[in-house]
Amino acid sequence: EKGDCDGGVDVGVCEAELGAECGAEALKTQMFMDTCGGHAQPYHFHNKLACEYTVTDSAAHSPVIAVMLDGRGMYGKWEGSGAVPTNLDACNGHTGPVPADSTYGITNASVYHYHVTDAPPFTVGCFGPVTSISACEALYTECGTAANTLTIAALDGNAYLYQQWCTCYQHEGTCNTNHFPGLCGSSGTALSDTTTPAPGAAESGLGDVDDAGSLRSSAALLAAVVSCALSLVTLGR
Repeated sequence: EKGDCDGGVDVGVCEAELGAECGAEALKTQMFMDTCGGHAQPYHFHNKLACEYTVTDSAAHSPVIAVMLDGRGMYGKWEGSGAVPTNLDACNGHTGPVPADSTYGITNASVYHYHVTDAPPFTVGCFGPVTSISACEALYTECGTAANTLTIAALDGNAYLYQQWCTCYQHEGTCNTNHFPGLCGSSGTALSDTTTPAPGAAESGLGDVDDAGSLRSSAALLAAVVSCALSLVTLGR
């Protein structure tokens, strides 16, 4: 039995779909990312960047750990005083004070900068600043393309809509319910043998389409404890 997930979905959603298709007990998430949040050769990151700074030090603003192609810094997850930022825009950035760093020529000033987050997009969703989710979506044609609307099976036996290759997950705490209802806490649709696959599902394996072109029932999904051949794909931008 094999499971797969397409590129253009975030790591957590990919893991959930593979668990639904292959059985939760068969899913080995350690084959995805190491404790730093990266994998593969050439080695690259998808999330966390936990080895690039002292992730347990939440007392002060996290240090700069990278400079994005737009010239702005990306910092660890902490804003200081044990808190994470709550006003990040859809690009995962905001304007505020940052610590000085002589290596990168950064002074102690209030500037627009990005943060690593525990939720997608994890690093940078776009080059900001942006003023809304729609402003972020305007940067990517995939956010408005019906062919990129996928149906993803999850471990709870439900299916959820997901906008592939769209990195505009939230803005200043408001979740993008139109494109990522499952990530925003909305209820999914119970899988059944008569559920119609989403566009592209038959060729992508999304929702675990069987030979008859239908999605497997939720009971079959949850009972499938199999050896899952993982297809490691590029997830996100």
